[in-house]
Formats: sequence, C-alpha cells, structure tokens
Amino acid sequence: MSAGSAPAEHVRVEIERAFRELRPEMVSNARKDADLDPVSRIADFSDAEIEQFLNAYEALFHEALAGEDRATRELIFETALPPILELGQTSLDMIRGNTISAVMLTHRLLPLISPENRDEAARWLAGFYGNYAYELTERVQALEAERG
Repeated sequence: MSAGSAPAEHVRVEIERAFRELRPEMVSNARKDADLDPVSRIADFSDAEIEQFLNAYEALFHEALAGEDRATRELIFETALPPILELGQTSLDMIRGNTISAVMLTHRLLPLISPENRDEAARWLAGFYGNYAYELTERVQALEAERG
C-alpha cells in the first residue's frame, strides 16, 4: 500500500464501519478533547457548526478511503483554510489540532477493527494523516506567505 492509496477492500469496509459507529459521538468527543489543544476555539462554535466541520472531514476521509480522487480535499482546502486563518489560526496551530484529532480518532477507531486487520488499518490511517498534515501545512504556509 503506497501513501495516498486506498486500503485493501476488506480493510476499507472495516474502517468505514468503525467510522460510522463513532460518527454519532464525534461532536461530544471533539468537545471533550478540546482541552488537549491550548488554542482550541471549539467553545466558539455551536454543535451545528461542529457538525458542518465533521461533515466536511467525513467526506474528505471517505474520499481518501476510496482511492486517488482529491476533489473533496481540494474544495475543503480552498474554501475552509482562508477563513480559519482569518480566525487567527497559524499553520502550527492547525498541525497541533490535527495531530490531536488524528491520534484520538485512531485511538477510538482501531479497537473497532478486527485484530487481523488492525495493523493494516493503522498503516492506512498513518499514511492518510501524514499526507493530510503535509498538504495542510504546505497550503497554510503558502497562504501565510501571501498575507505577508
């Protein structure tokens, strides 16, 4: 499995199922985990607004699970990053927040994956999060440079 590729079908199905099982708890988990980020702005958002963020992330996550298509990721990066920067977030803030989210989601997802598929699921998640962090940093740093 190369970085950016979809996992084997049987692993993809398990990751999707585990994500669906966790999805109803994601707003409350996000609020609970906010104390891990010293500059979290989650208290500024309603549950409905957090649901919108989660809907976008869910679409991006499932797109990556399916393979090489990037339309959703591109749309989210183009539309969401400038307003996030306007709120005062920096590239470092975003990487810290995304790392916290990635670790906590992985912690919650992996126990729901069958033991025989857990390692492959963890490897896919690590590649996904690594690529996402790289691209996020690249995009945000470019936007920061444009703003001077």
